[in-house]
Amino acid sequence: MPPELTIHQIERRELRSRWFIALLSLVMVMGLVATWLGLFAFLGVNSAYGTFDELVQEYFPETDAVDLRLPDLSEVSRIFTEDGTLLSELHDGRNSEPVQYDQIPDTIVYAILAAEDGDFFVHDGIDFESIFSAFIDNLQSDSTRGGSTITQQVIKKNFVGDELTIQRKITEALYAVELEQRFDKEQILEFYLNSVYFGSSAYGVKTASREYFEKPMDQLSIAEAATLAVIIRNPSENDPRREAERALMRRDDVIDLMARSEFITVEEAERAKAEPFVISPPSDFDSPADHVVAEVRRQLDRKSVV
Repeated sequence: MPPELTIHQIERRELRSRWFIALLSLVMVMGLVATWLGLFAFLGVNSAYGTFDELVQEYFPETDAVDLRLPDLSEVSRIFTEDGTLLSELHDGRNSEPVQYDQIPDTIVYAILAAEDGDFFVHDGIDFESIFSAFIDNLQSDSTRGGSTITQQVIKKNFVGDELTIQRKITEALYAVELEQRFDKEQILEFYLNSVYFGSSAYGVKTASREYFEKPMDQLSIAEAATLAVIIRNPSENDPRREAERALMRRDDVIDLMARSEFITVEEAERAKAEPFVISPPSDFDSPADHVVAEVRRQLDRKSVV
């Protein structure tokens, strides 16, 4: 289901990627050389070598031995009565229904790729062009946006956290490249689409489709898929229920990105932007014997603390 790219698009993207890789490599080498020369001048030969080696180990960790197994999203705890009646499923606060990659409609995949990582099937875990573009945009405006790929987002949320440090960003990038060596693109994208948060306790595209549109995934329109893609970047600010006007504007932006990336035609984009912006009311997840479920949760929480 990956989008089809023409040979000219592939060549242009590979050329841009090589150019940005060369530029970033040059900057990193210059930085390392400058650091080493500075240490050499102030600490002497032996101390400088030792300190430089420590810096390299701290900021450029080895990735071969790192455990980068993707968490099993299907694992849940279930509460049963004595006669075997299912009372509830505990998802650690998640309302999630993982599905296989080939079950996710192209419309949803294309919308999220256009919004989050248009070159996902081309890059090797890091999109240097996107990073550079985000850097320029952040210099030119008061707002900030990231240049992280979907692979980097998976690494950040599951392995390195979101601490704003240079060390963490370098580790995230190195781990992203390593993750792409260990898993197929479809495996990484499947995990992302099933684990990404859409607000309203909904994780994953299947649950989000039902939460916001009361529809199965394969019935979503282009406009509805684009709306889901909008929520990912900031589920609070782009909440389609509380911030409908903002979410509508962002939806149309995503539709334009889909057309620009040639995931859809210009005519399809115009029809999608003309579609009314309709969001279903919040769903209530009722569970029998709520007091029993609450007590089980409390006991599990106590055990995890001990």
